[in-house]
Amino acid sequence: MTNLTCLMPTYNKEQTLAKAIESVIMQKTDFDYKLIILDDCSTDNSNQIAQQYKEKYPNKIDIVRNETNLKLLRSIINGYKLLKDVDYFCVLDADDWYTYDKKFAEAVEFLDENQDYSMYMTNITLKKEDTEAPWYGGNLEILDFDFEDRKNNQAIFIQTSGVVYRNIYFKDGYNSDFEKILEYKFPESYRADGFRFEWYLQGGKAHFENKITAVYNYDLNGIWSSMTEDEQSLHNAKMMYSCAEFIQGEKLYYLNCAKHLYDCALNGLKNDYKIFTKNKDLICELTFLLLNSQIKPYKKVKKLKYKILLWIYKKLHKKLSRKGIV
Repeated sequence: MTNLTCLMPTYNKEQTLAKAIESVIMQKTDFDYKLIILDDCSTDNSNQIAQQYKEKYPNKIDIVRNETNLKLLRSIINGYKLLKDVDYFCVLDADDWYTYDKKFAEAVEFLDENQDYSMYMTNITLKKEDTEAPWYGGNLEILDFDFEDRKNNQAIFIQTSGVVYRNIYFKDGYNSDFEKILEYKFPESYRADGFRFEWYLQGGKAHFENKITAVYNYDLNGIWSSMTEDEQSLHNAKMMYSCAEFIQGEKLYYLNCAKHLYDCALNGLKNDYKIFTKNKDLICELTFLLLNSQIKPYKKVKKLKYKILLWIYKKLHKKLSRKGIV
């Protein structure tokens, strides 16, 4: 039985794919683990690189190649469907890599001994162009937290390269609740580590150790890294709204998080016409959804604020349209 599976979604990552694969293969364990490369119909040499490694490590590597480009959500869903009977899993993007060869071993050892934990997390290096720094820059050496701690801002979020998950939702087969996301407003919100962090905290505690085990290659070409900070806040608001839809027991909490992030995003975007216009559809959708959320307490002054911002947007869009900018 495979004790741990590493899912590696990739699309046109020929420059870094080999390094990512090597960082998985180098792991030293006394249990079986498998790497599943989820190739979203890459048009570069990614598939050839993956096949070369598959030939070299036939018992360690599987490849799932989409016949057409399905985007990250569908690739991740395909990966989740392969986690039946697997105890633990992780997700490593093809442009990131592990730097510690006992990462899997220590994660599994901790999770085996602590059955009430759903995530084992370690610090990572955030690599931006020519600079590198720890993702978490605080002084804590160890932190254990649950969802109540997270609600009280006493938790640490780590990008996916720093996390190993207990397979609590897919071990018995593909999760029927997760299938419902395709019917929700923003299904793409469920594709990445932000949602996984929230969902897995519903199923257990998280353990964080302040040691570097991976590199997050923030190269400005990724889905997330290519956004401005205000765009990221806007998309985080969308993700929190999606959490409110999916995690019904904490709907009020997540809607309030969505409103806060939405406010932060608009405060920055209102002075950036180009980025505002680029995200106009999402802004309008979130404005409508939050105005009609009927969550109390929700002061009328907030509703007025959103209406004013929407009015400002319409005026700006009209003016930019006249100038031929949008």
